[in-house]
Amino acid sequence: MQVAGSIRKATLALHKSKGGLDDAFVRRRLGQESAGYLYHAVAPILRETYGVILYQEQV
Repeated sequence: MQVAGSIRKATLALHKSKGGLDDAFVRRRLGQESAGYLYHAVAPILRETYGVILYQEQV
């Protein structure tokens, strides 16, 4: 789980998430959870981050 720890540290270094979205990103990145999109129109924007809004530019 070194990879998961590294990803989590990197995302936390960039921002402080209070909604648990960084945890969802890690689970999806590791294949433990599937990425889903509420609207197909946002899939191209959120595909890189597995359906999780991590960057301000995605909003």
